[in-house]
Amino acid sequence: MNKKSQQSIGRVKAALVAEGQCIIVPVIAAVRKAQNNRLVYGSDSVFPESSREHIESDIIPLVDRIMNKLGRPKASFSISIETPGAITAMEQPWTIAGRSIDLAVFLALISAGLQLPVSQDIAYTGHISTSGGDISQVKSLSLKAQAALEDLAITGFCFPALDSDTSMKTLTPKAHETITGDIRACRGRIKLFDIEHIADAIQKTLAHDALVIAALQSRYFEYECDAKENGVSNIIHELTCDLKTKFWNTLENSIIEKDLAQVHHLLDRFARYYSNERRYPSRFGESLARLLMSLPGPILKSPGLMPMLTMKRYDALIEHTSEEDQNDIERLYYLGPLNQLDRV
Repeated sequence: MNKKSQQSIGRVKAALVAEGQCIIVPVIAAVRKAQNNRLVYGSDSVFPESSREHIESDIIPLVDRIMNKLGRPKASFSISIETPGAITAMEQPWTIAGRSIDLAVFLALISAGLQLPVSQDIAYTGHISTSGGDISQVKSLSLKAQAALEDLAITGFCFPALDSDTSMKTLTPKAHETITGDIRACRGRIKLFDIEHIADAIQKTLAHDALVIAALQSRYFEYECDAKENGVSNIIHELTCDLKTKFWNTLENSIIEKDLAQVHHLLDRFARYYSNERRYPSRFGESLARLLMSLPGPILKSPGLMPMLTMKRYDALIEHTSEEDQNDIERLYYLGPLNQLDRV
């Protein structure tokens, strides 16, 4: 997914059933410093015991495996659900029903762990049924799609594919036909993302800029992309494939769209990453100059575009250059502190 929308870290919208209602609620996760408890739940006891056992025995280990593969330390988390107004008005305890919240819980945890922004206009539903991240069908799918459709803040709905093997085994022919018709009725009114695996949700719903920022901040930007061999490797693949290409494409799109805050944020994170790695990014100045020269002149005159790097970031980068980088850092100097595009 490449379209930009409002994004948050550790916050994912879930379509679920609570107290007999289909609702859209944010699942919120955060990394905790204390390591005595791996997972702490919010003050509202909305997760029944069966859900907690499933999260702790199946979802947390999956998150751990991914974090470990990407070189991130095992983390402790807090997790909660924002209580919607309609439920709050009932003034009584409430709990979620079933395991359709699995996908949103996983995404919230991995988002918090990797500092990975997630779009706030997509509602997710799906049961994680295997240790490798397969997504199984859920109850009340038609009603959840309708809840997503009626929520003005939601423009997309991510749900278990109806034609997957597990769905075909779970649903009766009549139920399959009915739900398929209900989902089709949503076309053109809301974006539909049908998935069979967590990797599909990442590939279809997470924005490229979010994947790049997370990789730079969590320091796996140059991770060698896993081949798609099993469930976890499929997830890792979607988190890490073509990150350098996505970086340059996102940077180009941000310049064209005149999203200058994003332009400078991307370049700042890029420079920080290589400074922390104590390496100079090969041919960085040349690549940046080539990108700018390929764009229309009026775009390059956008107020605030230049300088592209602060002197502080430039100085931190050139500490790690070699003799063969001298011509490149001169180009970068003109694009950064000197602010003279015509000299590159």
